[in-house]
Amino acid sequence: SFTPVEYWTIEAELAQQENGKTNFTASFVGLADERKLDISNKQSCDEIVNNLRESAYSIASIQKKEVSRNPSPPFITSTLQQEAVRKLHFTAKRTMIIAQQLYEGLPIGEEGDTGLITYMRTDSTNMAATAVEEIREYIRNNFSSQHLPKTPRVFTKKVKMAQEAHEAIRPTKAFREPDKIKGYLNKEQFQLYELIWKRAVASQMSAATYDTVTLNIHAALKKKKIIYLLQTKGSTLRFPGFMALYIEGRDEEKDELDEGKSVKVPQVSEGELLNLIELFPEQFFTQPPPRFTEATLIKALEQKGIGRPSTYAPIISTIVDRGYVFKESGKLKPEEIGMIVNDLLVKSFPKIVDFNFTAKMEDDLDEIAQGKMKWRSVIGTFYGPFEKDLLDAQENLQKIVIKSDEVCPECGQPLVMKSSRYGKFLACSNYPECKGKKSINTVRGSSGSATPDNTESVTEVSTEPCPICKKIMVVRVGRFGKFLACPDYPKCTGKQTMRRTYAGNKDNAGNNATETTDEKCPKCGEPMVVRAGRFGKFLACSAYPKCKATKKITTSDQPGNSGGAEPAA
Repeated sequence: SFTPVEYWTIEAELAQQENGKTNFTASFVGLADERKLDISNKQSCDEIVNNLRESAYSIASIQKKEVSRNPSPPFITSTLQQEAVRKLHFTAKRTMIIAQQLYEGLPIGEEGDTGLITYMRTDSTNMAATAVEEIREYIRNNFSSQHLPKTPRVFTKKVKMAQEAHEAIRPTKAFREPDKIKGYLNKEQFQLYELIWKRAVASQMSAATYDTVTLNIHAALKKKKIIYLLQTKGSTLRFPGFMALYIEGRDEEKDELDEGKSVKVPQVSEGELLNLIELFPEQFFTQPPPRFTEATLIKALEQKGIGRPSTYAPIISTIVDRGYVFKESGKLKPEEIGMIVNDLLVKSFPKIVDFNFTAKMEDDLDEIAQGKMKWRSVIGTFYGPFEKDLLDAQENLQKIVIKSDEVCPECGQPLVMKSSRYGKFLACSNYPECKGKKSINTVRGSSGSATPDNTESVTEVSTEPCPICKKIMVVRVGRFGKFLACPDYPKCTGKQTMRRTYAGNKDNAGNNATETTDEKCPKCGEPMVVRAGRFGKFLACSAYPKCKATKKITTSDQPGNSGGAEPAA
């Protein structure tokens, strides 16, 4: 487990003696010989603060230099998915669905059905020579001559195990600007196309340049013969270059150069004396590594050589759909069942779930494809030990029992966690002698579970009154999806299907309704929305119940977060 470690920082507010109004902040670094001092507790911090209060401050040196920042290469599958998570808040799966639509083609005015981007499953940052020249021509026509490098940019850094069967993801025409075709795309299609277009064009633009300044400040305490070092840093954007069009997102905290901002420092000279205004010590504790987001998980998969461009999105969808992890504020957090499954796999199949095994298997498959290895020998080497581990696991694997704090309502024995096709529920540990069971209240209230025999679990309160007793109904889950039921069940059997009220973008449980599709109702022209019935998802008119038109659903019709809802009766 992670153990937080205490540390302290010290900021000093200083002012020029000749112009006391020009105040600025400097950070404590350590000693003047550039040895860093780690301040691990309050006692050490107080000692340094007391010394700094008695010290004399002066500008020891001024370091100036020019810093260049080059544009990122055009998108490959993994970087497109990461950037879409950061900037557009799309899931990896949603990104690939929309990219597929842009690739396959959409009706664009007089052009007709037009493919807007190149193939979206790729690990190559190369672009066709004709595409590069067209992009450079666009930059030449729409920006100053300074924004165009003398020679085309070539990106040579390769992803681990890159096959480079396709070129980078780019617009099929550089001069097809996003705003020119915005009227032919829905919101999500436009956002993703604009992202791809800007990244590709920016990749061939000039670097951004900054003038950076570092002020090294000495705090001399003569009576103890100690000289401390403090620093303040600033930067001025001299030329924006590619940043005039596009700035890449970041998973970690951004600095000023990432943001394209300028941070000014006062005009000072070496040897100039400074006045101390105030010191600001502050306590911190080290933080554990942040939880994965979809973006950082894809980056980690890519770095470890796990998966291919076509499998990143399915990998994430699988662990979410199976309930191994859940999303909270954009972070992926493990569920209890996910940790149990992981522990069992690590214990029973340590070689299979090892990162290096997956990466080596990808290498071996590449060797087979190139004719350098025989598939029988590769599979034989793998399957022999795997078969033995599988048999051992079947013989020795113990049944996992998750105990609860609840007791059986029928016999008083402890209840344990069970799972069925309808979700989790609590069952008597004395089964089959006792068949007592109890529903589980959902902790997060995001998705409910139901038990067999219509013992549905309460997940959240709706805004609808019961049609029989008028009490506010609650959301439950049955075999055909969510529905509303009276909280006094079984005394009152009032229930109602989940309706979507698209005018207010809410359903009758108070949840946000799903996004409309691009399809128009064939009867009234209103947008079609995704609903779910007992036979699966379908498109229904958003004007229901005034219009009851429906249509079979296709992959391109389905929005990113389609919620299942039983059509209202």
